[in-house]
Amino acid sequence: MNFWNRSASSAQKFFFLCLLILCTATAALAQAGRGAVSGLVTDPSGAIVPGAKVTLLNHATGVALHSVTSAAGLYTFVSLNPGAYVVTASMKGFESVAQDNVKVTVDQTSTVNIALQVGAVTTR
Repeated sequence: MNFWNRSASSAQKFFFLCLLILCTATAALAQAGRGAVSGLVTDPSGAIVPGAKVTLLNHATGVALHSVTSAAGLYTFVSLNPGAYVVTASMKGFESVAQDNVKVTVDQTSTVNIALQVGAVTTR
């Protein structure tokens, strides 16, 4: 149904515009007050590590989010509640590395770059 044609009443047009503004404002408010964490995962030589598992744990809630680094070794977590987090990165052949007390603040992106260390080789 086209609300902008000549047969639509002014009240219908007004209602549609108010509904559109309300939906847009609600979406904007839902993202206000959030932060982000992003970074780069590398190996000891500084080379990127694609496919590394990255976990973000919220200290206050105990909720964990998971991601995998891109082909460029990058990861990002968005729309996070402000607070303290732990970022952990792991990859087969490397030791897991955790960075504790990562602060997420409103409308800011915290950068946490992680350098993985080669893991011990074991034989059975």
